[in-house]
Amino acid sequence: SAVVRWDDSSQVSNEIDVMAARGVISLFLSCKTSEIQTEALNELAILRDRFGGKGAKAAIVSTERCNAAARHRAAQLDIAVIDLEELKGDQLANRLKVIMKAT
Repeated sequence: SAVVRWDDSSQVSNEIDVMAARGVISLFLSCKTSEIQTEALNELAILRDRFGGKGAKAAIVSTERCNAAARHRAAQLDIAVIDLEELKGDQLANRLKVIMKAT
């Protein structure tokens, strides 16, 4: 992962867990071992929008089940959710391929 400090005088920093690219399309991944929180979704959206450019994608991966409220907020922010059920079903690679192909 990489830590992003927005400026020298600020205490605010964010972390990018994984960044991948396919051609000119970037994918920002946030990895969680707990429930998906709104703050994590907002942070991921900001990082994607600031550093990813037009067409950048974002996904959040969690080892917990994702609740309806978090799924709704993720959809509003155009962030894909990959939760425990998909991880248990060994679907991570397939989901990432689908996310990168989506327009």
